[in-house]
Amino acid sequence: MRFVAKKNLKEIQKDTLYRGCTFYLSEDEDIEYEVQNSIFEHCSFRCNVTFSKLKDCKFNNCGFSGFFDLDLSNQKLKKIPDYVFSLVDLTGLWLICNELDLIPGEIKKLTKLKELNLSANRITRIPEEICSYLLGLEYLDLSENKLTRIPDEMGKFPLSSEINLWRNSFSEEEQKRICELFPNRRIDF
Repeated sequence: MRFVAKKNLKEIQKDTLYRGCTFYLSEDEDIEYEVQNSIFEHCSFRCNVTFSKLKDCKFNNCGFSGFFDLDLSNQKLKKIPDYVFSLVDLTGLWLICNELDLIPGEIKKLTKLKELNLSANRITRIPEEICSYLLGLEYLDLSENKLTRIPDEMGKFPLSSEINLWRNSFSEEEQKRICELFPNRRIDF
């Protein structure tokens, strides 16, 4: 593993330990960084950054001045990798088209999340932690799962939050209850 310390950098390499580095990555929103086997300790990201296909990476005591997004879509994940819950500065998390059937309670550690997309999985239950700890969510996509019920606590989400529940297994009675929880929102089932 390569070692880089106290440098200003414009790119990220795989198989590298970064310590005390400052990253000025491209601000192009279409760029998603794929990183493998790298460790970031006491680093600062002075830009918006989206990572995809992070594999065997760790972020210890890092700071992010812009958004910090992680896209783990289409990876056939059966569970959310443990390292995700250590990324406490995460603002966006996409886990689209995986094989997840559970949202673990550790999700509550990601209190800075603004966007969470869990669409096209096998999720059957929404944990209360989403409702009690992730009150800053602006977008929650749970479409194309196997939900039959949502917790009453979801009614606590701010009115500005967008919640997508399309193509789940809600009964007509549950759909009516959901509409009562969110009286001023359009809900697609």
